[in-house]
Amino acid sequence: MLATGAIFVLVVFLVEWTLRALVLNLVNVVEGWAYAAPLGAGAVAVAAALIAFGRPGSATVRRPTLSTTPRTWRSFSRRGDLAITA
Repeated sequence: MLATGAIFVLVVFLVEWTLRALVLNLVNVVEGWAYAAPLGAGAVAVAAALIAFGRPGSATVRRPTLSTTPRTWRSFSRRGDLAITA
C-alpha cells in the first residue's frame, strides 16, 4: 500500500512538473503549490494506508492449520516423557 502511495507521489510530481514547465510555461515562477503538491499526495497516500490498516474488524481470522513437518514416533510424546520412559 505504501509502495503504491510512493508511485502516486511520483506521478503527481511528474504531472505537476510537466504542467508547470511545458504546458503553462511557469519555469521561472516559484509557486507554492509546486512544493505542496507532492507533500499533499504523500499525505493522501499515508492517510489511505492508515485508514486501510487501521479499521477495526478488517483483521482476517486465522484458522489453525496442520503442521507440515513429518510425524515420527517421537512427535507423539513430550521430550521429558520419553526421557523418563527411557
